[in-house]
Amino acid sequence: MRLDEPCLKSLAQNRRRLTVSQRKRILTAIVIPFLAIYTLVTLFPFYVLFVRTFVGTKHAADLYLWPPVREGISLDAEVGNLAIYYNLDIRQFKQDLGIPLTEYIPARRSMREIAEQYDIPPERVESYLAPFDRYGGWIVLFTGGSCGVRWRGRW
Repeated sequence: MRLDEPCLKSLAQNRRRLTVSQRKRILTAIVIPFLAIYTLVTLFPFYVLFVRTFVGTKHAADLYLWPPVREGISLDAEVGNLAIYYNLDIRQFKQDLGIPLTEYIPARRSMREIAEQYDIPPERVESYLAPFDRYGGWIVLFTGGSCGVRWRGRW
């Protein structure tokens, strides 16, 4: 059976067409989720890098989605290792803890031995070193390496 031309026209006219507001709603329903996913995928690496600034070097291979809980600095750690690892300025360390600047502190001496020798409460030493443990990367970044050992090599 063959449909004649007027019948086809009437079928096409009866077919429901989308209004402008319906088209807008469909477009919005597609575009908003796409842009939200695109934004998350784009910003996620920067978020990971920001969280990474709070992760110590010894845990650099692990992926953290939230800044990890810090272990704290052991009082059995040696001064020389802490000075290198945390970019610690020994002169400033001596001034802040009340150690005379003329005193020589051997690099292999532990923080516990220094606290006992100069009658410094261990809690004070731990509280002094706590920001270096958590914010060491930020301290180096914003002080330009001026709080400790500087790179003297050439690029």
